[in-house]
Amino acid sequence: MARTRDYKRASAADELYARFTFASAVLFLGLEIAYILSVQSSGFAKPPIDNGGFAVGRDFINNWMSGRAASSGGPAAWFDLSTYNAALRHLTGRADFPVHFWSYPPHLVLFTAPLGLLPYVPAYVLWCIVGLALYLFASWSGGASKKHMLFLALAPAVLVNAFFGQNGCLTAALLIGGLANLDRRPLLAGILFGILTIKPQFGMLLPIVLLMTGRWRVIAAAVATTAALVLVTSLWFGFDIWPAYVREVMPHQDGLIADSGNFNWPMVASAFANARRVGLSTEAAWALQAVTSAAAVVRWSGRFGASAIRFCPTRCSSPRRFCSRPGCSITTWWCSASSSRGCASAPTIRLPIMHSCS
Repeated sequence: MARTRDYKRASAADELYARFTFASAVLFLGLEIAYILSVQSSGFAKPPIDNGGFAVGRDFINNWMSGRAASSGGPAAWFDLSTYNAALRHLTGRADFPVHFWSYPPHLVLFTAPLGLLPYVPAYVLWCIVGLALYLFASWSGGASKKHMLFLALAPAVLVNAFFGQNGCLTAALLIGGLANLDRRPLLAGILFGILTIKPQFGMLLPIVLLMTGRWRVIAAAVATTAALVLVTSLWFGFDIWPAYVREVMPHQDGLIADSGNFNWPMVASAFANARRVGLSTEAAWALQAVTSAAAVVRWSGRFGASAIRFCPTRCSSPRRFCSRPGCSITTWWCSASSSRGCASAPTIRLPIMHSCS
């Protein structure tokens, strides 16, 4: 009887995965075909423009510009909002090109430099393919079953990531790799977390939680990796690159979060953004965010123990959640697929991740 129940349960789970995969495939094909038909083609060299006036791949143009900066003295010039958008308007040939913000730390250039050697469209395709491959490899090595690879590849979050040209697949691969290797390869986990500093919001509480759980080798590797990335970037572009980033880019980011109104708040799934939307002051919104973050950590630490809380900070604690939504949402699908295989790392993190990414 027990074997029969297990077989029926497994069959039901496989059927559910198959339905999700089919639905995602239909959604993916339908939306992509409709989007491609709306594109105003301008060849491979310049970014094609969609019917919203944005470059195809939306935010990917920032990653492409990052790659181009590697061979032109670094990204410091793009830290100035007016200079950066003037360059984008010149590049696209459109005086009405939407305003873009440069938000990434300088060491992102170390990973996007090859993109700058390619025309826009091939670079965008390569970005999507390599990111997806890294994500699937990390998911498989992190415990996801091979039979669920198509399910993971067609996750709606992957579609959103590709549509917006985000680095969600890359950050998901780094996050999954770090989580899956915390115990078996702590040095590798630390290196991956160090590279994950290209998205600083992922690290708001992760270092604290690593300290709380005594992951000293992971911490040491992460700190060494981060220091190496900062040093290499400084040697390449000058030691003033980081002070300039803090001085010029971070105030723009703070302003974008605190006072962007309907431009960004509807996309931000956090207590801070919702508090601002209903009229609370910035100070009151920050206070509410702090209470919400603390409550989330206490809830999951009390329910699943110290080993479980190490992953909820990636989303529960950050008022900048719109920036990391693709990466963390993609990670959620890995949690689902890997838990069905009995992966040692997945059961610990599955529920906190699913709750905090909702």
